[in-house]
Amino acid sequence: FTRTSLNISYQLDGGWNMVSAPGNTPFNDFKTMFPGAISLWQWQNEGNDGQYLQAETVGPGIGYWINLQADLSTMMPAERASNRRVSMSQGRNIIGGFENRVSVADLRRAVPQVRNVYGFDGMYLLANELEPGKGYWVQVKDKAIVLDFEEFEEGDAFGGAARPSVVTSSNRPTLDAV
Repeated sequence: FTRTSLNISYQLDGGWNMVSAPGNTPFNDFKTMFPGAISLWQWQNEGNDGQYLQAETVGPGIGYWINLQADLSTMMPAERASNRRVSMSQGRNIIGGFENRVSVADLRRAVPQVRNVYGFDGMYLLANELEPGKGYWVQVKDKAIVLDFEEFEEGDAFGGAARPSVVTSSNRPTLDAV
């Protein structure tokens, strides 16, 4: 990895957890990344018909449900993702952030289509920020969006000129277009 490498620390409970990869990992197979994992699931929101799809690999910016046999504490090296755009359909989406924490309040101010953001820690909780390595349910109203985290994370909570770029589209983006 290059000088843009980072290490992601995971402290996960046995059972179900919401996770993400905030960068490109040296191996993206979930069983290698999370030893003892039973299954990995990705949410696909196509119009009004959302569904879970079983996944084998983990990609940056996408959130997943992972089922573990036991508690797991692991460190994962990753390289900064070159594409930091996250596509979200109208309705519910599961996403992950990247290597920097992002304030949900700032996100909602910048992107009014973003409504509720929930994390999971044994139960659903309203999230105050997106943390690296975690997955989040994000509800989007009115229309699909593509959020560019590159600009969002480099801004100083909007004190400067940088704000997240939002690309709206009448087409529903897919989560794998990250």
